Amino acid sequence: MRLPFCAAWVATAVALCSVTMCTPFGASNADVNAVRPLNTDAGDDFDAAPNVPSPAPADAFGNGNGHDGPFVRAQGAKGRINTYFAVSAPLERGALRITLETAPGVSGLGAGDLVMIWQAAGNSPRAACVPSMGLAAFAGAGRYELARVSSIDGKVVVVGAALSSAYSGRTQLVRVPEYTNVSIEGDVEADPWDGRKGGIVALLATGAVRGNGAFVADQAGFAGGAGTLRLAKDTSNCGGENQIATVVGYTQKGEGIFGESGSLGAPCFGSGGGGGACINAGGGGGGHGGAGGLGGRTWSKDSVDKKMGRAEPSGRGGAALDDYGPALRLLMGGGGGAGEADDGDPLPSGGAGGGVVFVRASQIEESLSIDVSGGPGFSNSASAGGGGGAGGLIVLRATTVALGDAKANGGNGGDSLSTTESNGPGGGGGGGVIWIDSAARSVGTYAAKGGASGVLKTTGRANDAWGAAAGQPGRVTKR
Repeated sequence: MRLPFCAAWVATAVALCSVTMCTPFGASNADVNAVRPLNTDAGDDFDAAPNVPSPAPADAFGNGNGHDGPFVRAQGAKGRINTYFAVSAPLERGALRITLETAPGVSGLGAGDLVMIWQAAGNSPRAACVPSMGLAAFAGAGRYELARVSSIDGKVVVVGAALSSAYSGRTQLVRVPEYTNVSIEGDVEADPWDGRKGGIVALLATGAVRGNGAFVADQAGFAGGAGTLRLAKDTSNCGGENQIATVVGYTQKGEGIFGESGSLGAPCFGSGGGGGACINAGGGGGGHGGAGGLGGRTWSKDSVDKKMGRAEPSGRGGAALDDYGPALRLLMGGGGGAGEADDGDPLPSGGAGGGVVFVRASQIEESLSIDVSGGPGFSNSASAGGGGGAGGLIVLRATTVALGDAKANGGNGGDSLSTTESNGPGGGGGGGVIWIDSAARSVGTYAAKGGASGVLKTTGRANDAWGAAAGQPGRVTKR
């Protein structure tokens, strides 16, 4: 018997399948006892928690109950199938009531609907920039579970079973449609992550998902650092590394799993790439399955020899996120850091990371395309380039999976387009993560490549990376 979507995916999830045998593909809803993510971080022990209602049963949702019926996305049509709601306050383990920032209204959510509670980003004190991070360091980022809506009262959603984890940080509630058969000839899109919600396409289907269309969540993940123009020429503050206010010579880091956007400085912050510091250093690429690439060196005359610039102000690449699988977490690609600019256009913002596509079905067939790639960093006509965003996450579970292609590639770093001066190109975004869980061998092309670094266009140095590095490749796992 196969054990799909189970602890075999990651060592940290071994305890999951000890609760009950996971269900083979094709089992009926009544037979489904596949264990849902129990988020077994240190300290998460249900038996030791006093006065907590019984947690929700093992994930018996399987491929859903089909109550949304068949779904057809016609050729040339595009749009989303999910509805997203930001959660207004932290949720305790065992909670039944979830308060949203806005009331869902009659068309957005109803009793009997399936929802995903998903903490896209965690809370963490400012941490050191490291090339890779394990599950213990994620600070809750990526936790999720499925639940059935029991009732709705204004902004309060009541679910039918107690939550199995606590949630804080930037948590959202996502309506997950439960279809019978799905035909996709157009595009099914994710709303881009806006700092509170979005970033995911999620569906369950009791029958087949087929067609020649696409699931699209490229550039729908964590935001890239916003490019700004340094108006003052004083660069005396370039020696420090982290800043939290507007300081001359610093640019924004990309957003990552710790959820902090708008902070400044060259070091990465979790999976978000660091921003290039003065003078005209490139932004670092975002990280996910692979680490983001280092941004390029400063302006060529910003050095003792007035020729080669300096490497230390370059934006650092975002961290690779190790030791996790979708039985425990769903994570988006980190955003690239902005390049530092005192002239030129467009502003060298970092690229956004890729979002998440999560599909459970009986079969996934024909030539569907899935894209959760990160976005490219912006190139600048006279200054540095932004870092590329990291690839996102694809999670597919079906008896057979036959795709056209699935991409979770990192975005390329932005170029420095000046032909007369050398400035820092952006680092490439790291590759994302692809998990294919199928009883039969899957068919298709799967890629989680790191993005290329940006390059110079300077006469005599054209296509030189100027110290910028490509993103590292991500992970593709097929079971």
